[in-house]
Amino acid sequence: MKVFSRSKRKEAILAIFIIIASLTLGLYIYENSLDIFEPIFIGIQIRSPPSLRNAYYYGCAESYVPKEYQVPDNKGMEGLIFFLNQIELPKYVEDEFDCSECSSLVEWLLEGAGFHTYIAQTVPQSDYVVPHTWIQVETEDGLVAIEATELTNGWSDCGSIKSWGIVSKPDGAYMELTYQYRCEYQLFLDWKEKFSSAEYVWDRSIPFEEWRREYTGPSVEIIVIGIPTNSEYYSQKNRREFPTSECNIYDGFPWILIKFVLNGWAFNKEYDWWHNAPFNLIYPFTYW
Repeated sequence: MKVFSRSKRKEAILAIFIIIASLTLGLYIYENSLDIFEPIFIGIQIRSPPSLRNAYYYGCAESYVPKEYQVPDNKGMEGLIFFLNQIELPKYVEDEFDCSECSSLVEWLLEGAGFHTYIAQTVPQSDYVVPHTWIQVETEDGLVAIEATELTNGWSDCGSIKSWGIVSKPDGAYMELTYQYRCEYQLFLDWKEKFSSAEYVWDRSIPFEEWRREYTGPSVEIIVIGIPTNSEYYSQKNRREFPTSECNIYDGFPWILIKFVLNGWAFNKEYDWWHNAPFNLIYPFTYW
């Protein structure tokens, strides 16, 4: 009978231990491969060249939106309002969740609902003016500009009337769909109920437009630096199909190389809405 020396026995025990450990590790990796490699795989996709990245980005929208919202078959103004009425964005926070994040998120949601949407931005006239971002939606009834910040939590202050963010055209089209107009119309209805024509002398059949002129006083146009005019809201000069990349060809060398090494073709941080609650806790946004 062959007797193994003590050193041989130790080598055999060590070999058995290594085999068991390797099998255990292999089984663990196999069972948890999705958790281990999926974040890496998702990270690569969101930083891929634009053609591949955008296919993944909007593919996620097409999967996510029908689960969270009722998607209308109508892709005209009626369907757009129906969908916008369901959206309530997180609270507006400057430099964290402001016009750029709001716009890119609403653009993503609308694309997921089947609306062809653009991200538009003002061109600053000086270094002291911060560019403003909004969206434009191509509906079956024509182009509609949306001020996405009006969809943020806490923005509406007119009772039960919810803003859809719709901006009127320069010729006055869509005026009746704007938040301000709808609020004023509700005030008109409340006014008629409060001041009975039996007690006060006024024409009960007075139309809304006449009431605005006669009883609300002259309107004051407020000009805010950086906020676009109605014409700018509908201008097609400075709009894009999707958020821009962090790696911009106009950065020049060596910044373009440094940004590419760090971020690949990742979206510009101005548009990273997924880093805000509740999206930063939802799969797959936690890995973006």
